[in-house]
Amino acid sequence: MLPQFLANESRFKTWTNFKNQVAGNHKVISVEDAGFEDVYNITVDDNHNYHIVTSSEDDRSIISSGICIKNCGEIWMSPYDCCCLGALVLPRFLVKNSNDAVDLDWNLLQESITSSVRFLDNVLSVNNYPLPEIASKCEELRRIGLGITGLHHMLLELELKYNSAKGLEFVDKLMKFIKNCSYEASSDLAKEKGSFLAFKADRFLKSAFVKSLKPSIREKIRVNGMRNCALNTIAPTGTISIISSVSSGIEPIFAPAYERRYRKGEELAVENVIDPLFQRFVAEGRSTKHFQGAHDLSMRDHLEMQRTCQLHVDNAVSKTINLPFGTSLEELSDLFMEFLPDLKGVTVYPDGSRENQPLTPLPNEVAEQIAFDMTAEVDGNDNCRSGVCDV
Repeated sequence: MLPQFLANESRFKTWTNFKNQVAGNHKVISVEDAGFEDVYNITVDDNHNYHIVTSSEDDRSIISSGICIKNCGEIWMSPYDCCCLGALVLPRFLVKNSNDAVDLDWNLLQESITSSVRFLDNVLSVNNYPLPEIASKCEELRRIGLGITGLHHMLLELELKYNSAKGLEFVDKLMKFIKNCSYEASSDLAKEKGSFLAFKADRFLKSAFVKSLKPSIREKIRVNGMRNCALNTIAPTGTISIISSVSSGIEPIFAPAYERRYRKGEELAVENVIDPLFQRFVAEGRSTKHFQGAHDLSMRDHLEMQRTCQLHVDNAVSKTINLPFGTSLEELSDLFMEFLPDLKGVTVYPDGSRENQPLTPLPNEVAEQIAFDMTAEVDGNDNCRSGVCDV
């Protein structure tokens, strides 16, 4: 996304001032006039709303058909606010219980939430900010966003379907736990280090969201204050999930196995990709009947999961709603009217909306055969018995 001032000669001085204030690992060698070219993009206003429709030039709350359009779905911010995010990798908190069944280690999760809130708050203190306005806003609000990733993989390990009543009930319990632990940790930090500068106890405690906290935590906030104006968010966590080998954010896995098309030089290459957890289930001889991909779920299933999480998230939730091919505007409108009062934003992707889609889900029976063949190949490789293999 190009900043508006890069496409506007009158903002050249703004860019010069900005580059003189850049700190840390950035160094601008020179800035040269490159002339003007057509840029096929929408512009971005100073507060990073998409500049679609305004009622007047003085209106800074950029709107489109009455809906505020943002380029970061997981966290809505005021001008000069910052995005200080982290994610709990949920499958790492799963353990075997006394009955040899998989369960969540709630104590370990609570300890990690407390440490993570302190860590993210410390990031705000030690960070180098490119503009003094950003530094000032971060000190005023100290907004952080502790989120989650690997939700679907966690549910699969617990043998819960993504769209099942038991699955949603568990997620509701989990997100409520994360919310309460996060707010308690921030209030404890406020007692130790002080509240965020804009904190007003009476106003803060009147929030409908804060009223959903445990009474003991609300009382602690009244006495201690709050270190951070907001605590939780759910981002896409694309790179984090790849590094951690888990499903991303609260998204369902795309499919147990899928066909991936990509450019390899000048040629179009095709490969089969299998979900690592699905392959492990097949290798261990465990049932895979509860595995679902994004296209196995209805639009309502996707929205129910987002709503369940958003009820316990003070910032926002990034979630893609996969629309079946041919979904009508009326179908989508009816669902939006039902769910949007509980959500802060929705992203949709209509299947077939672009030619040569890079990913195509494979049937589950094909996925199981691929996983079985890959497992047999690994088992027959004497060089890979340690489990650490060249790929």
